[in-house]
Amino acid sequence: MGGEPPVNRAGVHFETVAHKFPRFKTVVRLYFEQDLDLDHLLKLCGSGAHPLGGDLLDPLGHKAGIFFTRAGRLGILRRSGLARSIRPLFRFRLSGLYRVHFKVVEPGFSGPIRFRVFTPRDGFGKKLIHIDDHVSPSIPFVIEKDLARNRWLKVEMSQAKTGSTVKFDFYFIYQVDIEKILEHALDMVPLGETFKLAPGSPASVYLAPSPKIDSGSPVVKSVAAQIFGDEKAPRRLYNRLLDYIREHITYDQAKRDQFFGGEKIYHNMANMYQHPQITLSKKMGACPDVSAIWRKYVFYTTSYNCWDGTGA
Repeated sequence: MGGEPPVNRAGVHFETVAHKFPRFKTVVRLYFEQDLDLDHLLKLCGSGAHPLGGDLLDPLGHKAGIFFTRAGRLGILRRSGLARSIRPLFRFRLSGLYRVHFKVVEPGFSGPIRFRVFTPRDGFGKKLIHIDDHVSPSIPFVIEKDLARNRWLKVEMSQAKTGSTVKFDFYFIYQVDIEKILEHALDMVPLGETFKLAPGSPASVYLAPSPKIDSGSPVVKSVAAQIFGDEKAPRRLYNRLLDYIREHITYDQAKRDQFFGGEKIYHNMANMYQHPQITLSKKMGACPDVSAIWRKYVFYTTSYNCWDGTGA
């Protein structure tokens, strides 16, 4: 793009990525012949390149800027002539603010409330190099990590009442490595590749049933057999499962509206999760109504995925 080699030092070949995975979100640095004006910026947005960071006007008046686009649009963007040079970023730092806020809406409520909040954590290709944890009102809290390296903030409000609020804000900085992200992306699994855990693999612990992963349920196993048959390739298994959810599970919009409208109150958030057998029986569920199916040593989520924008 704009004269750079097709393969950079990190080993990322974006022409291959664009061909196989056109929807892959790609961060690029664009260089311009002149200071960027509004007309030029709007043309860039029309070509699928948008300023990174949420402020549309940040790049105005500059000869370079950081944008994001999709890998499949890199060629279109290059041919448009809207940028003198297009440089995909392979390693960079990404900062943000993750916010989880609660308000007690139950009439007449008075008593303690315990919270266990999932926070930003390390991931494939994303190393958490800095995080500030903030709780308002100021309450002592602890940070714990589970076997899957998830990072949890635990806190208790000793006395809450109707109208009380508690706010969890996390300022984080990630070191992002695109090569590592691509190595572990599900879409990068070749269509015919099969997968099986080696005996004694540490990952075996994640195949055991749990309150939210009912892999031992006869109903879940029966549905898994119906969906997957003798198929073993992870990518094909995923697509079969997605097709099944689209065809057989309806999104429970009423449950979503009741929860976010304060009409449905859960004294324990674990009660929000609908048992997978109920989801399969009702053929209806919302995003929390999750089951994980074990089939051929592979886990897959059978929650209703909110791909059409109507879900939570």
